[in-house]
Amino acid sequence: MSLDASTAAECALNDRFVKQGIFARNRRMVNRLRTDYAHGNLFVAVGALHLPGQQGLVSLLRGRGYDMSPIFF
Repeated sequence: MSLDASTAAECALNDRFVKQGIFARNRRMVNRLRTDYAHGNLFVAVGALHLPGQQGLVSLLRGRGYDMSPIFF
C-alpha cells in the first residue's frame, strides 16, 4: 500500500496502526511467548506483518536469545 497520495490524517492513522497494532502487539506477544517457550519447544503462527524489521517478532525473539527455524509447507 502506498501512502504517497494519502492525506495527513490517513498517514497519522497508518502510523498509529503500525505503532500500536503491530509494534506494541509484537512486544506483548514476545512477553507472552517467553512464558510458553520456557516449557519446551513451541510452534507459533502469526500474520506476515508481525515478522520483519527490527521491531518484528523474529528480531525481538532473537534479541532475547531464542533460536527459531522457519517451517515451509
